[in-house]
Amino acid sequence: MPHPAASNERHALSREFAHYIIACMSITASHLVTAAEAAEALGVSTEQIRRYARAGVLPSVKKAGVWLVPGKHVRALLLGCRPSGGRPLSCCAAWREIFAGGSPLHVDPYRYRNRGAVTRWSGSSDSVRQLLAHPDIVIGGIHAGEIHGALLCPLPDEAQVYLSRSVAAESSSSHPCSALEPDPLGEVVARVIPDEIWPQLVASSVPSSQAPPDWMGESGLYAPVSLTILDLLESPHSRERSAAADLPQGTV
Repeated sequence: MPHPAASNERHALSREFAHYIIACMSITASHLVTAAEAAEALGVSTEQIRRYARAGVLPSVKKAGVWLVPGKHVRALLLGCRPSGGRPLSCCAAWREIFAGGSPLHVDPYRYRNRGAVTRWSGSSDSVRQLLAHPDIVIGGIHAGEIHGALLCPLPDEAQVYLSRSVAAESSSSHPCSALEPDPLGEVVARVIPDEIWPQLVASSVPSSQAPPDWMGESGLYAPVSLTILDLLESPHSRERSAAADLPQGTV
């Protein structure tokens, strides 16, 4: 006879798997869902969803008094790496580990979410190219993944960049995102980091002159591989999360 404890464990796993399947079916990637629906799918409280939104883990928008989040980002948490219950690292501690390059970033990328304040934008493909060509940014995410050898193809309206706090405070005409529109659900993510961190990020970034011979990206500075891994792991797109697992972590 099976041991009672083993049988109970199998039943618990079956219930958990059934909940996971139902949750995946109920969350449509192309639609917005309420915070309550996201909480039910993820098995957390509505307040936890609001904390995810405030921390930049989930993009969100408030309409008619109801918080809404994109279904694709909820599905990403269901299918991929979900934030642990632990406290995130402080901004300085997060950057120390990122620059060290040897920490287990794959375990819980959301521990590093305090590495910069998240702002979201949207715009045309020409506006995105204008952003990527700006001299005062470091390019991260899917574009940086390509320069590190990941087989990815960025969509024309998506990008992830880093900029210093002082650059982010510039007037609208000289701001790197001046050609874009602020959009809480936008596919262009700009992380604003402290000025004291910026010089080390620039020094550790990869210039486009060091790209592979067949690479066809924008000229500029690209995030080090450890930072690129974090960006990709936080993506709502499974192709980018999978690519992160194939990148060598190494040192920056």
